[in-house]
Amino acid sequence: TLRDACLGIIAQIPELKHLELGQCAGLTDQGIAQLTALDALERLDLSGCRQLTDAVFHTLARLPGLRMVPGQKLRYLPNTSFRGPRSLLVEWET
Repeated sequence: TLRDACLGIIAQIPELKHLELGQCAGLTDQGIAQLTALDALERLDLSGCRQLTDAVFHTLARLPGLRMVPGQKLRYLPNTSFRGPRSLLVEWET
C-alpha cells in the first residue's frame, strides 16, 4: 500500500491535478501535509484513508483550487482539532 514517504515523491510533480488515494490505509495527516506543494491539485480522493483525522482539512485548506471527489465516505475521521479552519470550501461534483 501507499505510505507517507511516497507522498513526498508525488509532491514533486507540480503539474499534478488529480490524485486518487482512496483505500490507502497507511497514509497519515503528516503525509497528506506534503501535498500542499501541489498548487495545481484540483481533485483528491481520500476515502478509506483510515489513519487521517479531521485536522487534515486544516492542511488541505491551503490548496485553494482543491475539490474533493464526490461520494467519498469520510465518516470515520475523528474530531481531534476541536476547532475547524477559519474557512474551507468543499465542493462535491455531481
